[in-house]
Amino acid sequence: MIKLLPALLAATALAAPAAAANLPDAFDVGRGPQGELCRAERIWNDPAATGVFDAVYTVRCRGWTDTASVGRVGLFTAGKAALEGVRAATARRMACAVPGAVTIPGIGAGEAARCRNLDGGYAAFAASAAQSRQLVAIEGLERFSANLAATARALTGAADVPGATGAVGDGVPLAGLAEAATAQVAAAGEADDAGLASRRTEVIDYSVRGQHGEARELATRYLARLPATASASERAEFTLEAALSASNLGFAESAAAGLEQAADLINGPGGPPGAAGAALRTKLAVYRAMDALNRRDFEAAATLAEVALISETAASGEAAMPLTDPAVLGLLNAGGGRSALARRDLSWVRPTILSAQANYVRGAALRGLGRTADAPAALAAAETLLARFDNSGLDASNLQWLRSAVAAEQGRVAQRAGDKAGARAAFERAARVLAASSVYAGTPLLGQRQIDLANAALASGDAAAARSSFEAGFGILRTLGPSTAATVGGLDGYFDLLAADIAAGGPGAAGASARFFEAAQLVSPPAVAGQIAQLQKIFESGTSDGAVKAKTLQDLDRESRAIASRLTLMAPASPDRPALEAELASLNERAAQVRAELAGDQQYQQASESVATLAELQKALRPDEAYLKLLTLSGRSYAMLVRPGGTSVYPTGVDTAELARLAQVVRKSIDGTRAPDGRPIVLVFDVASAFKLKQALLGGAGSALDGVATLITEPTGPMTQLPFGVLVEDQASVDAFAESVKVNSRDYTRVRFLASSRRIDSAVSPRSFLISRQVAASRAPQPYLGLGNHTPPAAPLLATLPDRGAFRGQCAARAANLREAFASLRPVGAAEIAAAQGAMGAGAEAVERGAFTDAVLDDPKALGGRLRNFAVLHFATHGLKEGELDCDSPPALVTSIADTPDSDGLLSFEEIAGMSLDANLVALSACNTAASTSSARAGQSGFRNEVGQAATLNGLARAFMVAGSRAVLTTHWAIPDSFRTRDGRTIEASTRLISRMFAGGAATPMGDALRQAQVTMINNPDTSHPYYWGAFMLVGDGARPMLTPQSGSGR
Repeated sequence: MIKLLPALLAATALAAPAAAANLPDAFDVGRGPQGELCRAERIWNDPAATGVFDAVYTVRCRGWTDTASVGRVGLFTAGKAALEGVRAATARRMACAVPGAVTIPGIGAGEAARCRNLDGGYAAFAASAAQSRQLVAIEGLERFSANLAATARALTGAADVPGATGAVGDGVPLAGLAEAATAQVAAAGEADDAGLASRRTEVIDYSVRGQHGEARELATRYLARLPATASASERAEFTLEAALSASNLGFAESAAAGLEQAADLINGPGGPPGAAGAALRTKLAVYRAMDALNRRDFEAAATLAEVALISETAASGEAAMPLTDPAVLGLLNAGGGRSALARRDLSWVRPTILSAQANYVRGAALRGLGRTADAPAALAAAETLLARFDNSGLDASNLQWLRSAVAAEQGRVAQRAGDKAGARAAFERAARVLAASSVYAGTPLLGQRQIDLANAALASGDAAAARSSFEAGFGILRTLGPSTAATVGGLDGYFDLLAADIAAGGPGAAGASARFFEAAQLVSPPAVAGQIAQLQKIFESGTSDGAVKAKTLQDLDRESRAIASRLTLMAPASPDRPALEAELASLNERAAQVRAELAGDQQYQQASESVATLAELQKALRPDEAYLKLLTLSGRSYAMLVRPGGTSVYPTGVDTAELARLAQVVRKSIDGTRAPDGRPIVLVFDVASAFKLKQALLGGAGSALDGVATLITEPTGPMTQLPFGVLVEDQASVDAFAESVKVNSRDYTRVRFLASSRRIDSAVSPRSFLISRQVAASRAPQPYLGLGNHTPPAAPLLATLPDRGAFRGQCAARAANLREAFASLRPVGAAEIAAAQGAMGAGAEAVERGAFTDAVLDDPKALGGRLRNFAVLHFATHGLKEGELDCDSPPALVTSIADTPDSDGLLSFEEIAGMSLDANLVALSACNTAASTSSARAGQSGFRNEVGQAATLNGLARAFMVAGSRAVLTTHWAIPDSFRTRDGRTIEASTRLISRMFAGGAATPMGDALRQAQVTMINNPDTSHPYYWGAFMLVGDGARPMLTPQSGSGR
């Protein structure tokens, strides 16, 4: 997929008249109280800044997302005469008590008041001091007082800029001042335009560097936190950024919904009028064209790009619109120089960038349609437009992504035309443009360009150059990790080269195997990348010591990459080189120290998802264990079987499409169908296809499987919809069933399933498996907590559901559908919980019906504060994928709804990751009594075989492991508690399996307990069909028992 980046504004700095002590337009002001890197950025539309030389800076601290910014600092040349305007502007953002006299360190006598920030009610302050003929004004959150005061001292020239690592000094003294009354805080403050622009800039910063998962997570989070007074324009801007990021990640439905919402905001009754509205409509047209290109709908992309160009032409006929958008100005000024962009006419900038991007999209679409003769003209038009920045006095570093994209598209056009040399030259330009700017150092976009260049070299027959570029791209992606690297494509040729090296043997084979294993971890679905990015943000937004260190490490790595890039572009004899090298060494030393401190933090390790080495995994494996890594590429797939003493890499027995077909056939024979009353109708299991799939996946391993008692697998590719345990071991089983089916089509006791002969554990990634194996066992004092059997909402609660929790402000247009969907979710899990609670003995508890709510689980003073007391948590309820309830619902588990405004009956992905657990196991099962379930909803408990559901299962497992569980038991489909046979007998199903597994796993390895429970089911003809026993999958270290000696006095 071609990853497309925001059409909005990415040009940079222009020189300006001396102002604000000759400060640049953006500078670092030290670190906040939790290690957050804080940065001051000049803003140009503060209502109090009426003088030509007034200067106002907003301060934002990385990782702080609860308010648009942490404060602002201004220097006003009208002196005390400006105070009235400053106070009026502050009053729109804060509610303050009566001010008192203070002395601001380094600035002098003045006044200050304690306040409450209207964007969240946080403790804040406002201070001012007259200095000579100038007025210094400071406002912001109390916790960042020192950073804000340091900004003021730098602004007045009283102290140097502290930079990223310097001491910030003292804050504004607030002791003894009157507290601001909480009652003064309004329901929602006035939108802080500069703060909102700073958030939008942050989202765009991630997008232009190719970090689409992070961009989507931030845009979605900021959109949810917009104040009630935010304009339709601001809502539309954030909605557009979220939609484009979703499109770049491959979430077509989410992108389409976002684009429609943006269109409603722009064109609705409260939409922006005049030139501002015209500009947003052009941006919407460009983003729609980009989305179509991502969906490979080239016809629509070409048409929409034409619409965007026509729209921009029409917009340019409106009354001249000055460049006043603070996000635009911030990006234009991001280069660090001094500027006066707000004072000069740069109205050409925005339309030029939008037109350049529209021409780029049109050229790419024409190439996709095979119109290679027409595409070059559109791409040349984009180049011509971008050339306007060359002589503009602007540092256009933040526009280089678009230049690179145009060059890369020219390379694809040349490839299509058979011009291999031209293609290679174009891809070289695309990579060179980015490499020449420190803005893109170590970014996924630069990694992608290196891989594009490698593939062009490979097509030209230059394998040596291809290897070099592949290694350069891989080096960048490995550092970034799976969450960011997952958006990069084109590594197929790299894997082919490595596989050939491995097959050839010799001294290079071991190194090739190691790189193959590491590179394979970078290939994952966009949904997984989005989940990891979200988990990282959830973790980093916390207040734990690990969260503080994680934010610090992120900043250190970012600064190191930027300096390393500057050094590569610097002449060896440059006088500035020694100082930069010393700074880089210091940063690397500090980063190594922080990494060492984070090494034992389970939550950080699970959330960060770093690449694991082959040596690390082999060291962790036991002699009778093997780890199977499946790599699914566009046309072919590879499997890698890792044993403690060696590895086996081989192509799968069939291509990727056939693997997917076989998996779908086998899964369909498990799902069966439904009777009108909702009862499951179990079909004949496709034993032959299950054996073919097993051979395709494991046949190439040969003797490497000998002696393997435990096979650890990853649910990737076609196996996201199918547990490995239901695969069939041998042809003898196929032949035996061909005979037995003539007598009893429901008897599979003569079939040798993978689960019959080996323990099957699963892992969401090698790193996650290593963490779950290395972390100490739970010290929880109680054995078990069962949660489920929710109470369906009564009519009054259903009526208010669209205005609750995650649904608030999202579901007005689809309220009826939401209510209907939620009402159809019937209670499940009572029998399972009773069986497990009985098996776990004394000290086991259960919370069900109305007591089982999202509110009580999220309340640290209620059940949420006791969750760490349980070694095993068992959620027997419905699992929902993103958007399942015909609304923008998150991936979640269903609970009862509490009588509080924020309770929405969902335990969301984010809420789960924020829990504090000390569990050996979290079991997620959703079993239902078929007779009590409607036909429409009968299959909707458990995790179903639908697009996105496997990713939800993966994501919820990750979230629980970040929260503090060592392992997670998930289910691929719902199993009935019991069922009636044709001859009228009642047979226990899920309750039998659950009770046996929990009883056996209390003191023995839980993976063995699960396998023994499954084997018991397989050995009974009535329950031998995989439908009854195959749904369960244990993610994590199955070698642990559920209880440790101090866990659960009843065992």
